[in-house]
Amino acid sequence: MKRVILGIAVAVCFHAHAGNGLPENEGRVGSCDTVRRFGNVGGDLIAMRKGVDENSIVLEVAGFGITLGQMDEGPGQLGKSRRVRYYILDNFEFGFNRLSGVDYCGYPSESGNFLDLQTSRSFHAAEDLAGIHVRLDRRRRILFSAGFSMTVDNYRLSDRSITLRNRDGRVVPEALGETAKKSGLTTLSLGVPLRVTLRPAQHLRISAAAYCDFAVWTDAVYAMPEPRVMQRLSGVNTFQFGVGASVAYCGIGVYARYGVTSYFKKSAGPVSHPLSLGICIFL
Repeated sequence: MKRVILGIAVAVCFHAHAGNGLPENEGRVGSCDTVRRFGNVGGDLIAMRKGVDENSIVLEVAGFGITLGQMDEGPGQLGKSRRVRYYILDNFEFGFNRLSGVDYCGYPSESGNFLDLQTSRSFHAAEDLAGIHVRLDRRRRILFSAGFSMTVDNYRLSDRSITLRNRDGRVVPEALGETAKKSGLTTLSLGVPLRVTLRPAQHLRISAAAYCDFAVWTDAVYAMPEPRVMQRLSGVNTFQFGVGASVAYCGIGVYARYGVTSYFKKSAGPVSHPLSLGICIFL
């Protein structure tokens, strides 16, 4: 609307000074709008029609034609420059972790439930570092996104008198001799999130995602209380596949993600699937 009003004002101004030698050829207004003299338009002071290329709108005011940019493209005519957008730093997640469906099959009873967690102190943090958004429809309500992400997952053990070690290719609990200030696991992952986003209303976005993460390292961590001890733990699945969903309004919302792949490799640790719930921020 601002562009139309501005165009009318420019055209009227040109018409008022037509006797001062206004050039008959086309002049530029902005990057895509033009003003051009068309001659008489009969009894109509203002008329609107399609441009010659049928992808623009021409507003005729007092004998002048104002080209108002490009119309929405038809199906199959979406230009790549408008469909694809690159981004840096987007979709931040922060929430709480737990391990669901834990199965201790094959472990002796004296091992106990050593993967019981303090959920309120087990956190998940993830950030999409860079990627692309691809518009799938003309109204820009459906987007496909692919990028590169970094994730940190912390799992705080409920039993602070133990830590975890890999003994003979299997993750087992190991007594510390005294109760530590804290004990748990920390995993750093790099991955490729694939996301489809629906925008049914202004400021509202609903997303479904698939996560392909690769664990860079996992440490067993404990502090008693000082110094803090970090030891590399093998047996965690290098490739982690998960699914998730989020709902956000004005860029802030909630998310849930579930690890389809077991946290530990087969026969290297109990079968368990990471589950995370929290808030998400879209920049």
